[in-house]
Amino acid sequence: MFLDLHQKPILTHKLVMTPQLQQAIKLLQLSRVELAETIRHELEENPALEEAGEPKAEDGIDDLSSLQEYLNPYDRSKATPQTEAREFDGFETYTAARETLTDHLLQQLLLTSPTAEEEKIGCLIAGSLNKDGYLAVSVDEISEMSDCEPEEVERVLALMQTFDPPGVCARGLRESLLLQIERSGAENPLAGEIIAGHLEDLARNDYRSISKTLRIDLEDVDPKKDDLRIRGFEKGGALFASGEGMDYFEGTVYFDCTNGGPIKAGQIWRYVPSLHEGTEKEGDSPGKLELFVEIRDRNIGENPDQMTGTLWGDVFVCEDGFGEQYLLGITPKGKIYRLARNAKDESEFAGVCFSPDGSTVFVNYLNAGLTFAITGPWKSRTGVKP
Repeated sequence: MFLDLHQKPILTHKLVMTPQLQQAIKLLQLSRVELAETIRHELEENPALEEAGEPKAEDGIDDLSSLQEYLNPYDRSKATPQTEAREFDGFETYTAARETLTDHLLQQLLLTSPTAEEEKIGCLIAGSLNKDGYLAVSVDEISEMSDCEPEEVERVLALMQTFDPPGVCARGLRESLLLQIERSGAENPLAGEIIAGHLEDLARNDYRSISKTLRIDLEDVDPKKDDLRIRGFEKGGALFASGEGMDYFEGTVYFDCTNGGPIKAGQIWRYVPSLHEGTEKEGDSPGKLELFVEIRDRNIGENPDQMTGTLWGDVFVCEDGFGEQYLLGITPKGKIYRLARNAKDESEFAGVCFSPDGSTVFVNYLNAGLTFAITGPWKSRTGVKP
């Protein structure tokens, strides 16, 4: 014999009446005589019931209406409409609470697996921040509240100052800015020096005091008039006009000024970086900037634009001038020679570069949107007459 146990859902409709409703239906079918007899019988059977006295005329109570109200509490005419207005809580009541800065910091602290002592100190620090995220109490006060040494408080504070957002848990604006500079990885120490020692001068735009203390020679470094480059040139600085082409090879940066020089025919500069470029020791062994080529005769060349270095030390430069356009070569000693000419029209060359293996020179013919591939050999200047 095989026994099978299974469930089968069945949908049914039933009318369920409460005992009070059943009693109301039964009594409403009785006549006045039958109703009075029923009431008398119930009073005799149930000692807990007693018959009420006759109502006074001034009460204005109708026996039949009162009885009907008692027996028929489901009268639809007196029921509260289902469409009556109801007040509900706002939608925000059912949404997740927004995370506070304190919660955000404590979550990050828990990710570091703190000891019980560190967690206690961290909770006190996070709870002592003002609305700007600055620590509003001293280390000594937190030490006293946590019953921990000030050194331990300083250590936990330094840890929490590395949390997100950058600059949080600082004891003021200066410390917050320094923390943000440190987080950004900025290598230039000048910004840190200005904030550490000259924040008040910076707030007053007193750049003169800052430049004097930090030995920055230029005055009014953020002028309302755009004349900083002009004043720098008047004091002996170099004026770079229309810098366009640049390349780095053999440890040297080459860049040009297309309209530089006394006749605005162009210049090419080169910069040899310091061995300590971008560090505090750069001043001990500074880089070297020099004017490599200055064109003073347009018959030799004019208006250098994009450029690239060669394997043997020369520089190939595209002209961007007037009339016939050439691809120029320049030796390490600054001597210019012509490498190629646009024999079709006066469109400039652009984008000169070598293939990865150095066997081909690519150069663009700008107006026609063409690229020329010039094969070598390109391992030396052999075959090219400067």
